[in-house]
Formats: sequence, structure tokens, C-alpha cells
Amino acid sequence: MLTHQMAWTLGVGSLLEKFGSVVASHRTAGDIFAKGHHVLVFPGGDREAAKPWPERNHIQFHGRTGFAQLAIAQRVPIVPIVTAGAGESLLVLTSGREIARVLHLHQLLRTDWAPITVSIPWGINVGLVGLVPYLPLPTALETTVLPAIDPGDETDPARLAQDVRARMQCVLEGLVNDRVPVIGRIGPNWLLSQ
Repeated sequence: MLTHQMAWTLGVGSLLEKFGSVVASHRTAGDIFAKGHHVLVFPGGDREAAKPWPERNHIQFHGRTGFAQLAIAQRVPIVPIVTAGAGESLLVLTSGREIARVLHLHQLLRTDWAPITVSIPWGINVGLVGLVPYLPLPTALETTVLPAIDPGDETDPARLAQDVRARMQCVLEGLVNDRVPVIGRIGPNWLLSQ
């Protein structure tokens, strides 16, 4: 699992390594592929994880194309995974971009975000989401694994990344159709599935 350098900067990287995390880089990913293993990538990274509540059902890569560059260079397919409900497990009020700018977090931690969140037991906190344990809000998660996308002869990472994002967004919109936050999807057979 490619993980943001911030984890090692803050001293928790070695703990995450026990769960399969490695520092996110093309070189690291290339080494993993060379050993015949799969690589888990979160294209939206820290920005996707810190989306404010109103944006929770929007796939956002923020122009990042590294995963597409990697797929093209390594000639490996991309298997998108979409989960509805994950953005409901934590109430993110704002991404905190202005706070991150003032604190120079880009230079310190390579992030432009310091999300303001509400969590149990910490209440309102700034930028600590994911760094301190919290109790996630109970929410129904629904996950879909999309068919593999073979980069084929594609040479434009931006175009490939946009295609992946568009496919993921289409699936997410289907998953959140008739969905009630935290409770999950409500449809004609909702009571029977509970």
C-alpha cells in the first residue's frame, strides 16, 4: 500500500509498515511490481481523505496522475475500487487549506490540507484526523470492484487518470442513489435486508 511520506515524517510509518504500507514513490512501486506483487494506490491521497461532508460523494484526484503514469510505465492494469459511505464515518467540516497555508504544511509535511473535523472522543480538531485514534461514526459501507482498465497504448497519463476518475464517479453515483447518510441505501427491499 503506497502511503504518504507524512506517516514517516510524523514517526508512525514503521507501525503502518506492519500493515503493508510503504513510502509512496514510483521507484517503490516498481520494486514491488518487479517482485510480482500488487500495489494499492490512493490517487486522491490526503486531499481525497479530507473532503468536506458536502463533497463526500465526489471522486477527486485534484489533477494527480502519478498512478496513471505508473500503470503506463509498468504496463499494468488499473483495478478501481469504489466505496460509498466511507466519507460518512468522519464529519469533515472543511479541508483547512488556509490553515495549512499559514502553517506552511506543504513544506513541513507535503500536504496542503489541515482538515477541521468532528470526531468522538476528540470533538472538533484541526489536522489530526488519522493521526490520533477516533471512533468512526457507524455507517453502512458499500464497495464495488470495477473491471480492470488496461492502459494499452495510452501515452497520456492525464487522459487515463480522467477516464479512471469518470468511471469511478459513475459507479459511486449509482451506489449513493437512494442512500441515506450513515444508514445506507434505502430501496424497495431495505427493510428485508436489515
